[in-house]
Amino acid sequence: MRSFLLRSSSLAIVLGAALSAHASYVYKFAGGGTGDPDQASFTLTSTSLISSDTVLSPASVDTYHLGHVFDGYQLKDISILPNSTLGGDGVTRRDLILVHADYQLPNESGESFYFWYFPLGSFASVGDHVTAWHDATLSVQPVPEPSMMAVLGLGAVGLLKRRRKS
Repeated sequence: MRSFLLRSSSLAIVLGAALSAHASYVYKFAGGGTGDPDQASFTLTSTSLISSDTVLSPASVDTYHLGHVFDGYQLKDISILPNSTLGGDGVTRRDLILVHADYQLPNESGESFYFWYFPLGSFASVGDHVTAWHDATLSVQPVPEPSMMAVLGLGAVGLLKRRRKS
């Protein structure tokens, strides 16, 4: 029986580590601008890493905030554009976040946008990403699959039981 417990708990730990699947990924963005540290931010939970152009409505993000630069504006959408062209040369590519907002100010209406460039591949890789241009940060963190955490826990319990009996 001990041999079975040892093998099954070891197998559970190895499988759990090898299959460490993620149920989702959390994107946290905060971007300012020259003299505007509180310009825009949002949090998004996605079932996969973002690798293609994605346009998010206000209802599709978990939270968002438009800072004082956008006073009187309503968020229209947030565009996440991997592999965008930087400048008119068409050569340099970066990941781009574009915040697009409509405004209805006294005697005036229209729309405005603000954008931030990140290093290429930022949306498709886990970790913290920073751009010096407009003081923006992007954090991409995995959320572990609950069943994988259970498998790892069962394996650990099996090993603890084995050690106590020895």
